[in-house]
Amino acid sequence: MAEETFPLTSYINDYLFNQFVIKQKEIRMYDLTNGKLISIYNDVFGEENSSENITKFKIDKPHRKAYVASDSGRIYVINCQNGVLLKKVT
Repeated sequence: MAEETFPLTSYINDYLFNQFVIKQKEIRMYDLTNGKLISIYNDVFGEENSSENITKFKIDKPHRKAYVASDSGRIYVINCQNGVLLKKVT
């Protein structure tokens, strides 16, 4: 049976009309116009069995980039529209 985790926070991007639901190890993105799940990012830090957890999630002012920080100090910058990794800061 899979371990159930609860959301840490949620963020609504009113520029792209989507919502991010952040859990310890995943980010879910929903379309606010129809309520459908757009995508799930299970492997945010690139290692499937990583012990790292998401500790902070922040979107920049133009609402185009999301900053995701781990408890080990890594920061990833991802595209808010399609989830593509833009930059790694370690």
